[in-house]
Amino acid sequence: MIEQLKNIPTLKLCLFIAALLLLVGAVGAAAPEAAFSSTPAPGTTPLTVDFADESTGATSRAWFFGDESYTQLWTEQTVSDGWSGRGGPGMVAMPDGSIILMGGINDLDYTKEASLKNDTWRSTDYGNTWALQNAYSGWAARYGHNSVVTPDGSILLMGGVAEYENVTMFNDTWQSADYGKTWTQVNAGSGWSARYYSASVAMPDGTIVLMGGRDDTGTLKNDVWQSADNGSTWTLVNANAAWSERSAHTAVAMPDGSIILMAGWDDTSALNDIWRSADNGATWTLVNADPGWPARQAPVAVVMPDGSILLMGGAIDEDHHLNDMWRSTDSGATWTLVNANPGWPARVQPSGVAMPDGSIVLMGGWNDDIIYNDTWRLQPAGSTDPNPTHTYTAAGTYPVTLQAFNADGYTRTTRDITVTAPPPITAFSGTPTSGTAPLAVAFSDASTGATGRAWFFGDETYSQAWTEQNASSGWSKRYLHASVAMPDGSIVLMGGYDGTCLNDTWLSNDNGITWTQMNASAGWSGRCSHTSVVTPDGTIILMGGHDGAYLNDTWGSTDNGATWTLMNPDCEWSARAEHTSVAMPDGSILLMGGWDGSSGYNDTWKSTDKGATWTLVNASSGWSKRSGHTSVVTPDSTIVLMDGISDHEGVYDVWKSTDDGATWMLVNEDSSPDPRESKPYRGTLAMPDGSILLMGGDGAMGAWNDLWRSTDDGATWTLVNEDCGWPGRTHPCNVAMPDGSIVLMGGRHLNDTWRLQPAGSTNQNPTHTYTAAGTYPVTLQAFNTGGYDTHSQAGYITVTSPARGGDDGDSDDPSAALAAQLSTAKDVTVSGKSAVNRVNVTGTGISRLIVTGTVLSSLPDGVSPAPGSVFQYIDLIPARYTNITGATVNFTVPVAWLEEHHMSPADIVMYHYNSTEWTALPTMAGTTVNGQVTFTATSPGFSLYAVSGVAQTPAEPTTVPTPEKTAASATPAPTAEPTVAVPVTPPAPGLPFATIVIGGVVVLALIGGGYLVRRWWIQR
Repeated sequence: MIEQLKNIPTLKLCLFIAALLLLVGAVGAAAPEAAFSSTPAPGTTPLTVDFADESTGATSRAWFFGDESYTQLWTEQTVSDGWSGRGGPGMVAMPDGSIILMGGINDLDYTKEASLKNDTWRSTDYGNTWALQNAYSGWAARYGHNSVVTPDGSILLMGGVAEYENVTMFNDTWQSADYGKTWTQVNAGSGWSARYYSASVAMPDGTIVLMGGRDDTGTLKNDVWQSADNGSTWTLVNANAAWSERSAHTAVAMPDGSIILMAGWDDTSALNDIWRSADNGATWTLVNADPGWPARQAPVAVVMPDGSILLMGGAIDEDHHLNDMWRSTDSGATWTLVNANPGWPARVQPSGVAMPDGSIVLMGGWNDDIIYNDTWRLQPAGSTDPNPTHTYTAAGTYPVTLQAFNADGYTRTTRDITVTAPPPITAFSGTPTSGTAPLAVAFSDASTGATGRAWFFGDETYSQAWTEQNASSGWSKRYLHASVAMPDGSIVLMGGYDGTCLNDTWLSNDNGITWTQMNASAGWSGRCSHTSVVTPDGTIILMGGHDGAYLNDTWGSTDNGATWTLMNPDCEWSARAEHTSVAMPDGSILLMGGWDGSSGYNDTWKSTDKGATWTLVNASSGWSKRSGHTSVVTPDSTIVLMDGISDHEGVYDVWKSTDDGATWMLVNEDSSPDPRESKPYRGTLAMPDGSILLMGGDGAMGAWNDLWRSTDDGATWTLVNEDCGWPGRTHPCNVAMPDGSIVLMGGRHLNDTWRLQPAGSTNQNPTHTYTAAGTYPVTLQAFNTGGYDTHSQAGYITVTSPARGGDDGDSDDPSAALAAQLSTAKDVTVSGKSAVNRVNVTGTGISRLIVTGTVLSSLPDGVSPAPGSVFQYIDLIPARYTNITGATVNFTVPVAWLEEHHMSPADIVMYHYNSTEWTALPTMAGTTVNGQVTFTATSPGFSLYAVSGVAQTPAEPTTVPTPEKTAASATPAPTAEPTVAVPVTPPAPGLPFATIVIGGVVVLALIGGGYLVRRWWIQR
């Protein structure tokens, strides 16, 4: 009895420690769950994004930011590993990051039995060191076999060949659950014929697929077999796949569950076709018949965490071995050579694996008479830090992948980062800017960063025919929907009413020709009569509406409507529908009016944080309470509000605000084009040239399809098209596109899309002829994928009627005297890399003046060379001004150039091209600073210039001293052969969580164990 009592504490202690050990095992028994966040996304280049790892259970991670080059140098891990050199082994990467190598052949004399291997080796440090797991693993020595690792961490080895005395092929399947230390035969005859150099993959669902190879009769195969029970049984899923019979090919399992098969040998030549199966090998589709890389046999292919495929090495034939590396980011459809010579010797039959940490390990293989047992490693991941920062320097959509791992495995997650180019900066010039009709003006686009442009010359008619883009656009027939034109030129359409309230989102990237459903149920409730805007950074904000009840929530999307975030569930403004809103150039949003089911509103609200919070700007804005009205914001930030229903009657007044809705002014008491026919529920747009368009609407005789235009903020209107060609409609959606066109979509009982392009030109440098006298504003809207910028010049072109006999040209025009009275001077820094650095300009309307200097490497057609030896031809282009009356141009010439051409500063003259000939300008030399001589020249305006001089040719080269400020000769010297010298540009100035938990548990075990031992000792 005493002995029994003494044993009770010991038993408790053992049970306690056993429970703790089970707890420790449970703590580290699962792969992590990968998750991350990023800020900001999207944005413009250069975009710096802060990433944060939010994975659970991860001890390490590999980040792929989507712009990896894969061109880094490979590192040789070991020159001679513990295992003998060999070709055709099996190799797998385990979930814990270790590598298992199995069998192979280490002598090219296949008749030697000793050359075949059935050993198993393991490395836990990426191939730096190796430990022998089993010298004779139980399965017969072989090479050309297949091996995979299943999701549960088991290794399967299948097939292969032994060549000595008599050729022996295998179709057995073996399994190891302890990193190759012991092996169990799970199938002695797997159903598929004995073979070697087949390909196999382990699928995400745990099934194994084996494909092709050469069988024991010497026949090449193209059959496909599948096992769902770790190789115990096999099923033929395709006896004759679409790809040709082959051996020594390779295959990979993609993250999306598809299989990519490529390369191989067909007994005639090496292959380089790419095939894909999306159903575990049952059917196959040719992806690329000739991907660009040389046909080859026995290469290595791996799939990276970012979903790209790498293909490396192999042999074209017995005399041509390879060590190039190719990459595909689209499941094998296209390929890029990322490294023509990674550093490791060319070889055939190597083995390679992609590791949990995002690196690649390649080993073994042979070339001519050399059999390798080296190990090489490449780490292409963008970062392995927990919370990295990455900067994107080019526009694009980048798939960002985080692969998080621990000792029990790894998982990955991917999301896109959209990076756009910054919007362009628009500038232009025209020559000449005045003259008699007909006047042909040559316009020059001086914008930076533009990929497209739309010119409005001031005489557009807007009467062109509309083009039907799509008669049935894919989304259901609807009205009371919303749409926005995105900065990148895409269109997003949201919700509406087709008999039920909708909450789908659709996208078009081709001006409405085709549409893609981004989200069938966007998260916000199905609704109609809502309003939406897009802010300059591409965020869509959707506000309020009606879903059976009136709403005052705000939602935002930063990915073209694919996903939505609730910005505010209950905004400060009351619930309403049929309200209107505009996005201002500074990113703020204004919301105006609406209807709550019993009364209308005439309030104005503002948000500066994308709808998260709202401030009341005006509780009673002056215009009557209304719904169904429209609003636009013009390029000069004027808000214009029009139409609507007030007290159940149509109203057709026009109001404008120039202070973000704080105050409003009535500009037209009744803009109804025809007082006999009311036209509520019209489409409204503001165009780049500042004009406003009204289209369609409801009338007593039916819906309208006319188009009206105002060029004075709605004060007056002109009918520009009585019948636009599209069916009459009410409640349409319409957007003004970055390319200057208009896209109209749907309306009551319609789902068509129409487009009008009213711009005068979309060419970069157009010529336009004005046929009537008048003063014309000119507008250029330049755009790229990051957005657009608009620049307008009021009264830029003046066209007069042809002069009549006896006209002495005198003018008593009072506007000319006023312009002279308002003339000012402005110092402007010249952008670009020309010799001109600053200009002092006199004129009117020059407060926003910018000047760009462009160095010409050749002269325009018809322009003769300037006199003397030319240092630079420079085109100075002004923008954002009304009138320029004169300019002082500051420029520099290197002392080295003067010495090389045997000139002094007094020899330098600036010439001005006046449309027919070069004219010398008064030019003065200044001081010498940092090897540059400064000059000034006086010019009547801007155009093409030449900085030139005439050499004095002294007997010996002289150093140019710092001269006194003396006027240089303005008389051109005799013409010499011109030379264009490009000045030299100076160089630009130059303890993991799991470890802590386990340690804590061990400490608790020791404390608890000590306590129980002490009690037992006291009580014994």
